[in-house]
Amino acid sequence: MEYLLDNNDLENWMVALGVFLGATALMLAVRMFFLRRLSNMANRTVTRVDDLVVKMLNRSYLVFKLAIAAYLASIFLVMPESWRLVVSRVAVASLVLQLGIWGDTALRGWRSQLLAPPRRRRAQGLEHHPVLHDAPGGLGRGLPDDAG
Repeated sequence: MEYLLDNNDLENWMVALGVFLGATALMLAVRMFFLRRLSNMANRTVTRVDDLVVKMLNRSYLVFKLAIAAYLASIFLVMPESWRLVVSRVAVASLVLQLGIWGDTALRGWRSQLLAPPRRRRAQGLEHHPVLHDAPGGLGRGLPDDAG
């Protein structure tokens, strides 16, 4: 660790700390902003897409934000290329894991809507949805239709 600290002066460390704290705060603030706006919108609509997006945003974890912020802060530090590679790989891995968690949440929400009883789907506004029933490619095939 001594080798890593020798090549950086106090200014580099202060800039890196500022970037780390600022990036973390910005990611948290953007998440809170969109989460509040989308949850207000989700409460006013009957569609489930906005509810699903709110659920996905709720599943974003701080540890992944910290890994991205650490990568952004490391840009301002002098370090060996091998360390820089490790930091960047950890940041990319955390981003991929976060995207995987969001994808898992989306697939579980889609599956629960698809397997919902017809009465529940009708209450959720999924019956006679023009995007689902009239879409090319048959997105609406297999969904029950009350008109028939």
